[in-house]
Amino acid sequence: MSDEKTKNNIEKKKYIDLVEFRKKEIQHAILLAKKEKEKQNYNTEQKSLPWYKRDLFINLFGAGVALLIMILIILIAYLIKGI
Repeated sequence: MSDEKTKNNIEKKKYIDLVEFRKKEIQHAILLAKKEKEKQNYNTEQKSLPWYKRDLFINLFGAGVALLIMILIILIAYLIKGI
């Protein structure tokens, strides 16, 4: 008799653990979906802004590329004509 009770208690505990696990899994999926939606909204907002108001990384990358192009033009002018 006590064997059946312990067996039933173990099965109930497993069932409760499974239900709790599923609840946590669903909450995690909801949070991931919200985070993904916020990220998508942020990216959309950034794309709609002018280039000089966008993220710092994009601005620094653009400035670096512009600087490299200027240096390249100066080097080409130096090699062709001699300053």
